[in-house]
Amino acid sequence: GRYRVFRYEDIAERPLQQVQLLYDFVGLPLPNHVTQWIMDNTQEDRDNNLHTRSRNSTATAHAWRNAVPWKYAQKVEKTCAKMLDLAGYKRAPSEDHLHDISYSLMGPIPTPKVQANNEVSKVESSLNYPTKVQ
Repeated sequence: GRYRVFRYEDIAERPLQQVQLLYDFVGLPLPNHVTQWIMDNTQEDRDNNLHTRSRNSTATAHAWRNAVPWKYAQKVEKTCAKMLDLAGYKRAPSEDHLHDISYSLMGPIPTPKVQANNEVSKVESSLNYPTKVQ
């Protein structure tokens, strides 16, 4: 059983690269029309048309950082700490860091620790981390 973890922010920041990784993972060539759709729909609006489907996906993925109050962000980080660690998210050390979009909250996605018998460690298995895809 194989699986691959994709985070929303990674797809939003590098949509073409991430979709290429997905197609590579499943062993299929990336069709030209999919590449074109990504280029047409994930770039910043060029004409400021409010009714367009195209959005700057990077800005959209991080817009929450200026909308969420610091105390709420801290509560979410505390409540979701284990899952955030499994997905490779970093914590904002201060309110200024939370609102500074140039400060990345994205770390590398950790590889689950698989034991010799192909079981995930107790901590990770208690979080229902996927170990097998059927």
